[in-house]
Amino acid sequence: MNLLPVGDGSRYIDLSTAQCFDVRGITYCKSQYGVWVRREREGRSGQVITERDAFKAFINAKMQADAESNFPDLFKEGFNVEAATEPGLKSADTTPRNLWRFVFGGFIVLVVAVYIIATIIGKIPASRQISLGGLAVIVIGVIFIITLFHPQWIRDVQRFQLGSFSLDMRQRLQEIQETQKDQSKNLDEIHFILVALVTASEMKHLKDLDRGSTANYERTPSLLAELRRLRDVGLIEPTRQKYKFARLPAKFDLADYVRLTGRGNEYLGRVGAVVTPPGESAPQDRASR
Repeated sequence: MNLLPVGDGSRYIDLSTAQCFDVRGITYCKSQYGVWVRREREGRSGQVITERDAFKAFINAKMQADAESNFPDLFKEGFNVEAATEPGLKSADTTPRNLWRFVFGGFIVLVVAVYIIATIIGKIPASRQISLGGLAVIVIGVIFIITLFHPQWIRDVQRFQLGSFSLDMRQRLQEIQETQKDQSKNLDEIHFILVALVTASEMKHLKDLDRGSTANYERTPSLLAELRRLRDVGLIEPTRQKYKFARLPAKFDLADYVRLTGRGNEYLGRVGAVVTPPGESAPQDRASR
């Protein structure tokens, strides 16, 4: 087993089961559970990174084949670009549509003009002269005309203001998009860190405690190291106060000496199914069973 410490050294991945790539002098490793770790140079601990950051490094290093095989979804996104219309080409029905717009727009202009003139010369009684409702009709008519002749004007509107109230729509949309990206990135990082927190054999101890399948454990140096690490990260605790794992008998029932903490139960609920892939049983602990 070749372990690479991650972050402050309290977590690690097994390099003997990981895929590692040299990207412009920097080592990128993908653990058997899909966690990507970057190590700047030999002898240094690694850092957990997102799948998208690893993909960018592969693309910038012109390692397209590795990028496509390791990140098929992200690689495919690069081709989902809407084709632009060639300049100078016009649709065959451009003239009929423009004619229809001019006719319909002219009719609306005529109706609005007749309404205003009739109101001014007194043809419309005072009770029916322009009110807020009539003004709304005029405004809507003008907007509709603009939409008919220059629909791109509506699409290009970036700021709306009414009195003291103003709304910068493009800025607001950009803020929402950036917030969603930050939240997605944070969730990805938390997910990767949680998955990298324990090894498969350590996860097996947690699941054994949860299921009550803890008989016939054998004390070995590797088992003691795994139990101490699970205790140090707060996932398990001794059932006896200040009990030292070095005192464990040669054969024992793990539940007699160790129990899950509240954090351990929560951890199992969040990532237990992720660490052990669906349909695959947890790897047997080579030293404990």
